[in-house]
Amino acid sequence: MAGAAEERPLQIIATTSENGFEFNEENLSIVLDQVPDNTKVAVVSVVGGFRTGKSFLLSFFLRYLEYSRLNPGDPSEAWMRSKGERLAEGNTNAGVETSDATEHGFKWRGGTERQTTGIWMWSKPFLRPSAIEG
Repeated sequence: MAGAAEERPLQIIATTSENGFEFNEENLSIVLDQVPDNTKVAVVSVVGGFRTGKSFLLSFFLRYLEYSRLNPGDPSEAWMRSKGERLAEGNTNAGVETSDATEHGFKWRGGTERQTTGIWMWSKPFLRPSAIEG
């Protein structure tokens, strides 16, 4: 099971060189084993065309969710700058000077070459109270 220091993106579905797909059941189990029984689950999914910012957006979501985990009930916009003025998490562009760039977030970069393919999940689920159920 992934610990807090080991939180990272996990590839669940990979594309193969034969234009097929490969399911990584072990990676999915790492996530699902952390969800308590009888817990309702919502999945945030980002789908879009090639090189349209999906991984960037997911890294931005992570910043919010991680800030909310550490600061429950904080309605401020402090989460947007909680790790700096720029979103570095997952950024693999040359010259980015931060460990977050390669160690935390869904990998992304500018340019024309794709960075991620397939279906990915974060290794640790974010458990949040339901506004409806309390």
